[in-house]
Amino acid sequence: MTSWLTTIQSAMSDLMSGKSSYRRAVRGTLSLHPEASLCFDKGLSNAPGANNCFLNAAIQVLWHIDVFRRSFRSFETHVCVGSSCIFCALKVLLTQFQHSELPTLPPDVLRQAMAVCYESKQRFKIGQMDDAAECLEKMLEQIHFHLTGNEDLETCTKECCISHRKFELSIVEITICNECGATSEPLSFIQFIHYISSSALLDESIGQNRLSFGSLIKGASYERRECSNVQCKKPLPLKKILLNCPDVVCIGMIWDSDQSSVDYITKVVNNIGTTMRTTEAFDSYNPSSSKVEYQLKAIVAYYGRHYAAYCFHSHIMHWVYFDDALVKDLGPDWASAVKHCLKAHYQPLLLIYINPDGQPISGAVHPAAGGTQETPAVGTTPGPSAASNSGPNTGPNTGPSAASNSGPNTGPNTGSSTAPSSGSNASPNTGFSTALSSGSNTGPNTGSSTAPSSGSNAGPNTGSSTAPSSGSNTGPNTGSRTAQNSSSSTTSSGSGTSPNYTTGPSPRAQNPHKA
Repeated sequence: MTSWLTTIQSAMSDLMSGKSSYRRAVRGTLSLHPEASLCFDKGLSNAPGANNCFLNAAIQVLWHIDVFRRSFRSFETHVCVGSSCIFCALKVLLTQFQHSELPTLPPDVLRQAMAVCYESKQRFKIGQMDDAAECLEKMLEQIHFHLTGNEDLETCTKECCISHRKFELSIVEITICNECGATSEPLSFIQFIHYISSSALLDESIGQNRLSFGSLIKGASYERRECSNVQCKKPLPLKKILLNCPDVVCIGMIWDSDQSSVDYITKVVNNIGTTMRTTEAFDSYNPSSSKVEYQLKAIVAYYGRHYAAYCFHSHIMHWVYFDDALVKDLGPDWASAVKHCLKAHYQPLLLIYINPDGQPISGAVHPAAGGTQETPAVGTTPGPSAASNSGPNTGPNTGPSAASNSGPNTGPNTGSSTAPSSGSNASPNTGFSTALSSGSNTGPNTGSSTAPSSGSNAGPNTGSSTAPSSGSNTGPNTGSRTAQNSSSSTTSSGSGTSPNYTTGPSPRAQNPHKA
């Protein structure tokens, strides 16, 4: 067991320094066996001033979602981005959960990766508090990028994507008028967390016979829109049609105050159901949804600028309370978890429901299964490369590359690049670039770049810039810039080293609660 701890500690050290041996350790020595047992007694450290509680709660929830844990540990190949690789960091941490003899584990490696990844957005900074529900959502988004590369977040259909295949709620909003027959333009979007208001939930429960929790969710999500026919304009209910049948349904709770009264919290908690059907919570389109009764698996709760988690352990069949390093077995009954939650004045912020018959995704479905992280797929460069390419590159670049390219690049660049380029790029750049470019770029730059540019850019620059530029730019700059500019041009830059894919505005609900 000592060798395991030594290997893990070495891997954590390598992650902080960005060494490639970290990726090799994760890919090889630190692999998790799919049939390994599930521990329940591991806490996570939260030193004074670290403010790790929001991350610790999200980690415990992911670990206890069986279909996620079994799917995630079967994947050995992914698009790695070095020190900001959330996939690698989570892999190390879940390995420690499985094999470490320590009762309390440090989440530092994942906290560091989150901070680096979202540095440009000023989120998840080391030592600062953040929101547990949004942390979970962002981890799922990054897992999507690590498994799919350049696949669009809103339209992902890859079988290897754990985030979308297990957590995605694919929703269409539409109004249908029974009087004039008008139908509004359908609005389709995906979300990993469906938010409802705690006050709307209570309002829906007042004066009603005991409704199912799914019906309460639907009532709390109720919205009205005017008929799309300008001659009618009748107020109509907005239908929320769920197109798929996910294995995990996450319900976010929005509270009017972060210091609600005990009486108010009690009323909300007493309305939370231990089971839920999506056919009652949404206008379901998928026939298989009617067969699934989701079971309450975990809760993330909040009180006094502190997060904790309640998880139902599928092996011992008990509710377990996780408060950073503190782990407490609450027994098999949901009532014991409710009693503990109310006694501590915790406000439930995130409810996790799972399909008890959900099946894990095998890592064998990954396009690069059987290879390594450094093995490039056709048209992509998912890992570092020291080779040179003198021919055209017509595929997307989804990983870091240390190679030089003296030929034209006609494919989109959606990854990160550290290579010098002396050729021309006529396609849009939607990723990150830290390379010195002496060629020309005639396509729009919608990503970010931290490198100086001595070439010319004839396309529009819609990103932001922090780098100096000595070249010329004949296209409009619609982003922001903080760099000194010695000419009429600037390169576009942001911070963070993981792939950033812009998919446009999304109607996905946001949680206004911030710790």
